[in-house]
Amino acid sequence: MKEYLLVGTYTTTDAPGCGEDTVCGKGVYCYSYDSATGQIGDMTDMLEMENPSYLTTDKSGNLLFAVNETGNASVVVLCSQKEGKLEVVDRLSSGGAAACHVAYEENRGLLAIANYMSGSMSIATVRDRQKLERRLHIWYQGKGSIEARQEMSHVHSCLFYEDYLLVADLGLDKIHLYRMVDGEIEFLEDIGTRAGSGPRHMAVYREGDGTWLYVVNELSCDVSVYRFRMGEFQEIQREPLYDGPFVEGSLAADIHITKNGILYTSLRGADQIVWFQIQHGSLRRMGSMDSGGEGPRSFCFDREERHLIVANQLSGNLAVYPMERGVVQKETVIHFPVSVPVKVLTVQG
Repeated sequence: MKEYLLVGTYTTTDAPGCGEDTVCGKGVYCYSYDSATGQIGDMTDMLEMENPSYLTTDKSGNLLFAVNETGNASVVVLCSQKEGKLEVVDRLSSGGAAACHVAYEENRGLLAIANYMSGSMSIATVRDRQKLERRLHIWYQGKGSIEARQEMSHVHSCLFYEDYLLVADLGLDKIHLYRMVDGEIEFLEDIGTRAGSGPRHMAVYREGDGTWLYVVNELSCDVSVYRFRMGEFQEIQREPLYDGPFVEGSLAADIHITKNGILYTSLRGADQIVWFQIQHGSLRRMGSMDSGGEGPRSFCFDREERHLIVANQLSGNLAVYPMERGVVQKETVIHFPVSVPVKVLTVQG
């Protein structure tokens, strides 16, 4: 099957990286992609929508979910993807402001939508792969320790894992934990992070009979490691992303783990990609490199993990690096221009 590259962009002049003197994006771009070489080809389609800052798909890549990070009119869009062509199937209000993340639980047909500016999380049901229906909306109250960024709840991402749903709240320094039982979603507890951490995105890794949760903290620029055992999460480690003097204005962003247990993160401001080896759940720093541009908002691996693809928001480019056995080869890079890219992922069509 052919492989394609999907890129979500910021489109309005009030979005970070856009402005009157900047060429903003126009929505979701779809490009042909060669995973053998890392070369990005022609655009195969474009979905015009406002600020699609986060995208996710089902396992096949044939269903695409995109959120638009706008004011109170934020929506989640359901699209079909076939041979690099995108077609809108349905739309649904996110129920909050500035939707910035969406997660899909395919077995249950559930979407979890993070609304950053309203401090809320929405759950929707995907009916017959073509209809979105609102199911639940939860608002969070409180504030964190950093007044400028944590004056209220700011939900930044959601993660489905087995029977659990985890919600990262940057504003409250909490991971809200839920269990899905018999079709119901039950609140379990709030997993607290250290004051001023600002949990942003999450990833889970299993090795043998052990399971660990990794949280990249935007404000403190580090990764928290939680051991998951008997339905409980216990923090066992925190690792800084910077190796040397802190670069003022740095903000951590994305996190992903290779199949063989190498954890990657991106660090804006310092404009770095940093990676760690996972050993029995714990992290050991392996290396870091320039992100290939400015403002590495997101990154992904292609399907066979032959390449690492970085979306550099502020410099308006994708940087593609080859990988070998899960380790990025930083000496070689392909640059590809895209206006204000904020989310990138590959799919097969």
